[in-house]
Amino acid sequence: MLSKTVSFFLILLLGVIFRKTGCLSASVRDALTKILIYVTLPSAILVSFSVEAFDRSYLWIIAVGFFLNLFMIGLGLVISRGQSVRERVTACLSMTGYSIGSFALPFTQAFLPGRLLSVVCLFDFGNALMTLGGTSILVSKIFCREYDEESFGFFRKLLSSPSLIIELIMINLLLLGCHVPDPVVAIAEPLANANFFLSFFLVGSLLRFDISKAQLYLIGKYQIVRILYVLTFSMLFYMVLPFERDVVLAVILASCSPISIMSTIYVEQYGGDSCVAGLTGSINVFFSIIMMFLVLAFF
Repeated sequence: MLSKTVSFFLILLLGVIFRKTGCLSASVRDALTKILIYVTLPSAILVSFSVEAFDRSYLWIIAVGFFLNLFMIGLGLVISRGQSVRERVTACLSMTGYSIGSFALPFTQAFLPGRLLSVVCLFDFGNALMTLGGTSILVSKIFCREYDEESFGFFRKLLSSPSLIIELIMINLLLLGCHVPDPVVAIAEPLANANFFLSFFLVGSLLRFDISKAQLYLIGKYQIVRILYVLTFSMLFYMVLPFERDVVLAVILASCSPISIMSTIYVEQYGGDSCVAGLTGSINVFFSIIMMFLVLAFF
């Protein structure tokens, strides 16, 4: 585990160095991001669902990923009562969503048995239903009162996600008792193996450390709320989820993932403080990494 941990931080550092030295231009980063979204991540998902027989009871994990997002929005409403709409939008959105594809999936890929990747993908399917449209619709109904075109926009966003489409196809295939042919898995496996490096390299290239004192209070508040929220539900999962120990570990690992980058996009879209949201997400990466390693070390 130590050697994998060192390699993880070296890849992050490599991403930071490439960005700082100008070796990674915006156009190259965009190209690598598209490779991640359309090639390596879908391949990793396909391979993860082909490891062994699918347990139908794991479908409940989809609900876990969905409701964690829903509860977080509700918590944002509670802690921002009496504040302006701008502050309430920021509170509701800057703490929601989970970066499963960039963190939990490669973490599981690197440190846990391959059969647990499908568990993380099920969590991500429920999470994606919110981060790719559900959260946007809910916030627009609460604050903007604009319902027109939102339903169509929701399905358009879902259908534009290759990872979500692959997850949906694989879940249905496995429920029908079908499996991906071995030659297809053999082709996808080398591409899936590249997902770990590419994910963390791009995460490292996106890390920012610019924090103004005026923003520290809100950022600190959101970090504390998010961390306590994650820790509370992690302990709850440990006590109540009716799955094997390693499956529960995979769910907890997924719930410790950093805040989704979509949260910052939604904050800007609905008139919140996107700067605070962006910094909250960036700083949360470090706390999430620490929590994920603690989970792996002491679970």
